[in-house]
Amino acid sequence: MARAVYDKLFAWLVQKLNETIVPQHGEDGCMSLGLLDIFGFENFSVNSLEQLCINFANEKLQQLYIMYVFKSEAEEFKAEGLLE
Repeated sequence: MARAVYDKLFAWLVQKLNETIVPQHGEDGCMSLGLLDIFGFENFSVNSLEQLCINFANEKLQQLYIMYVFKSEAEEFKAEGLLE
């Protein structure tokens, strides 16, 4: 039930955002909202709560990986005397 409620809320929010950024009658141009992730821009005709959760989890995993790599590199540099 909670998943269905969140899904409906997410769909409503996306609809309201789309209504806001699409030009009104007589206006020139169209604004857009894009999300950049590690693999580049994604463009779906329909976004879902599941896709948002997948993207969020992927970003968190990428952050953990980057922090691990930087920490490992810093420890290696300290061991070699390159970093104090």
